[in-house]
Amino acid sequence: MIKQSPELGARVGYRSKPVSEPAAGADNLTLLRWHLDRYDRLRASTVSRAAVVLSASGLVSAAFAVTITQLVGDRFAAVPIALYALCGVIALTGVVLVVVAIFHATDVLTTPRGSSAMFAQKGAIPSSPVFNSTQTARDIGSFAEFATVVDGQTGPRAAEAAKAELWICILQHRYRYEHMRRAVRFLRYAAAVLPVLVTAVIVLSAVYRR
Repeated sequence: MIKQSPELGARVGYRSKPVSEPAAGADNLTLLRWHLDRYDRLRASTVSRAAVVLSASGLVSAAFAVTITQLVGDRFAAVPIALYALCGVIALTGVVLVVVAIFHATDVLTTPRGSSAMFAQKGAIPSSPVFNSTQTARDIGSFAEFATVVDGQTGPRAAEAAKAELWICILQHRYRYEHMRRAVRFLRYAAAVLPVLVTAVIVLSAVYRR
């Protein structure tokens, strides 16, 4: 039976594809498959949000570029150097914040290293061929070998590989979500700096109009 949580739909704001809940008394592998599917959806949702942050960063960057262009115009030649430098510092702060937000958002799109290297402090991760595409492409060199591995992925062996992949999925999702939060935080800081810079440019333009 397929169920969808009404609270989840209300929080997300749109109707997502329902996830089939595991039947009562489901075996271990079925439960693992359900969790893997759930975390795949969570990771995909986080990547979609990162794409929105990157788009918003582009808009904020464009706004900073337009404002900075106004600052370097000839009409500000009479502005005292101290005030001009202050506006430059404000502009540079905003640009740096946008760049940091972009760096964190791109870390959501893909991890910079393989899972084994990234999460080495968590302990060794068992091999999970077939379940993990990176390990499959790295460790299996032919279709015949791949077919043999697939045929051997049954029962406890398949469940163990699924556990390893679920562990990686959880760690990757947590890593990406933390960078997602940082990207949003720094983009908010940049958005807060932008009106300060715009206000300063407007005031200087009015006071030191040529």
